[in-house]
This record gives sequence, C-alpha cells and structure tokens, in this order.
Amino acid sequence: MFSYLKADCLRISKEKTGWVPIIALTLIIGILSYFTKDIQTGRQDVLLEILKILSMFMTLTFLSPLSYFFGQDFDMRTINHLLSKGRSRTSILLYKIIASSLMASLFLVYFFSIFGLFNLLFAGNQEFGILYSILLRQLPFYLGFLMFGILAFVSFKNTNISLVSFIIYLFAGENMLFSILGNILKNPELTKYSLGTGLVNSMAETNTSILLTAGIYILLFILLSTLIFRRKEMK
Repeated sequence: MFSYLKADCLRISKEKTGWVPIIALTLIIGILSYFTKDIQTGRQDVLLEILKILSMFMTLTFLSPLSYFFGQDFDMRTINHLLSKGRSRTSILLYKIIASSLMASLFLVYFFSIFGLFNLLFAGNQEFGILYSILLRQLPFYLGFLMFGILAFVSFKNTNISLVSFIIYLFAGENMLFSILGNILKNPELTKYSLGTGLVNSMAETNTSILLTAGIYILLFILLSTLIFRRKEMK
C-alpha cells in the first residue's frame, strides 16, 4: 500500500481546497489569542475555554481527509482500480482509516502548535507542555469523530450526503440522540458518554472510563464501516 500512499500524498499536495479550512482556523486561533493576550490571572482556565470553542472547529477540518481518502475515491471511481489489483476490501479500508487518521492527527498537532505559538507571541507564555498533554487526552475522542465520518462516507453513496451527515452529527445529531435516549431511559446523565462530552471533559482530566468510552466508539464505528464496506456496491 506504500505506492498508494505516495500517490495519495502527491494528489493531496496538488489539492488547493484543503487549505481553506486550515487558513480560516489559523486566523480564528490568532484572533482569539490576540484578544486574550492581556489576561494573565487564571491564564490556564482561559486557554481551556478557548480550546472548548475551537474543538468542534478543529474536528470540522476532518472533512479534508475524509474527502481525500473516501469521497474522491468513490466519486472518481479510483477505488475500483484498487479492487481490480486484487486487494481485499478490508485491507483497503484499513489503509484508508490509518491514512486519514494520520492526516487528521497532523492537523491537530498543527493547530495546537499554532495556538501555542500565538500564545507565546502575544502573551509571552510558554504553554506547549500543557497544550500537548491536552491533545493526547483528547486525541481518542477526535479519532472517534473521524471514525463516524468514515462510517458516513462508507454508508452513503452520495458524497454530499456524507459530508452533511458528518456536520450534523458534530453540531447537533449527537446531542439530539443522547437527549432522546436520556428521555426514553429516564437517565439524563447518559450525555456523559457522548463523544462531545468526553472531548470537553478530557481537557482537564483523564481516567479509565473516559478512555474506554472513546475506545468503544472507535471500535464500533470501525466494525460497522468494515461490515458495510465489504458489501458496498461500487459505481
């Protein structure tokens, strides 16, 4: 699969639209960092609040790896070329999951690094150690959202529907789902098991139950994606 990775990297390097969300979020991070530069008391709490605001916007940039490794291959039928080479569907999906996860993780490292650099530039504070520890705790939940995006792209034949499904799940779908389940089961605390809640809570702490929740989401979405992809009818 290394040759396919090289081809994908070359294709991604020539793609221009993927830079738009990166540049936009970089500007947002810079603006927020500038307007909070004079806040010194409780600086760490301020950083956490900013990261809460940025978290879903960072997740939204996952649309780029999802489009690169799934949407474009399905739309341009290059996935059929891989299948004609005798590759199993499971190995193809595994490669795409790993490649998209790596790209999404690089995005996150970039955004957290930029946040740290802006904070150092404007406020003169060295917060890289804190930021990277937060990233490590949040990473499983970010990957959980990415795996849902992969499930959406594998499930739907139309790329636009997959994109919209991912966005809706990020900003409303998960909250609505857990709200409905909480009312049905008479347990409003179910929301603590959602990816969004885990993403926020993991900023301040991490424990076995939080990591287990993220792991279950990741494994469940990968399992469902594999089962659907193995039976998916290609164009």
